[in-house]
Amino acid sequence: MTKRKKIIFVVLATILLLLTAALLWVGMNRWTEARAERMIKKEAPIGSDVAAVDAMLTAHEIPHSAYQQGLDQSNIDNKREKLQGIVSGHIVALKKDVAWGWMVRWHLAMRFYYDEQGKLIDYTVKMIGTGP
Repeated sequence: MTKRKKIIFVVLATILLLLTAALLWVGMNRWTEARAERMIKKEAPIGSDVAAVDAMLTAHEIPHSAYQQGLDQSNIDNKREKLQGIVSGHIVALKKDVAWGWMVRWHLAMRFYYDEQGKLIDYTVKMIGTGP
């Protein structure tokens, strides 16, 4: 093999190796519903206070609202009837662009529901897709 062919081979092999490493890194660091569930169960399980959930979301750089009074009015989950009269407040969180499809961008939406003492009583983790 000539010197020029060896250089081309090394450059192409290096590019292929870097591309493979980048794809593996993206796949391993991807947010999923299961990853979010594990994070919540470990760092802010049911019974945690508002500060614990806020600290968890902040530590993981997940954009979120402040604690809000009342039941969340969005239709992300079907918990309105179940939680009506029980929930005193909630926090809304959204990790954008956790996955991509041909025409859809996927976001990880989270809702945390609290009782009158400010303790976490329920939560929802759900992938939502947006597109054209």
